[in-house]
Amino acid sequence: MVRLPLRGRSGGMLLGDIVVGRILTTDRRDRLLTPLRLLLALPYLGFLFHPPVGVALVLGFVASAGDSASLVLQERLAHEADPDVEGQVFGLFGNGQMVGQSLGALAGGLLATVLSPATSMGLLVAASVLVTVSLNAGLRRSRRSLANV
Repeated sequence: MVRLPLRGRSGGMLLGDIVVGRILTTDRRDRLLTPLRLLLALPYLGFLFHPPVGVALVLGFVASAGDSASLVLQERLAHEADPDVEGQVFGLFGNGQMVGQSLGALAGGLLATVLSPATSMGLLVAASVLVTVSLNAGLRRSRRSLANV
C-alpha cells in the first residue's frame, strides 16, 4: 500500500475540497460559505501564542480546509457567466485570486519586518475577518440569484 502524506496546507485543502465539492449538497455549501471563509483565517490566531511546529502544522491544516469556499464562489460564477466567455471569466477569477494572495503575502512580509511575525499574522487575520464580513451582503445577493433558477 502506498501512503501519501497529507501535510499542512495541501492536506487541508484536499480534505476541504473533497468534503465541500463531493459530499455537501449545493444548499449546504451555500450556507457554509461564510463559515468556510472565516475558517480560512481564524486558526492563524493561534500563531499569536508562538505554537510548537506540530501545533502550527495542525492550525495550517485546519485553516486550509477553508480554502474550499472558493469552490462555492466558482459555482456561483459559473452560474452567472455567459457560456461564450466562461473561459475568460474563470481566467480573470484565477488571476485576480493569485494577485490578491500575492498582495496579502507582500503585506504580511512587510508587516513582519516592522512588527513581530506573530503580531503581523494577528493583524492579517483581523483584516481577513473584516473583508469577509464586509462582503457578506453581496454574497447573500448572489446566493438568492442562484436560488431563483
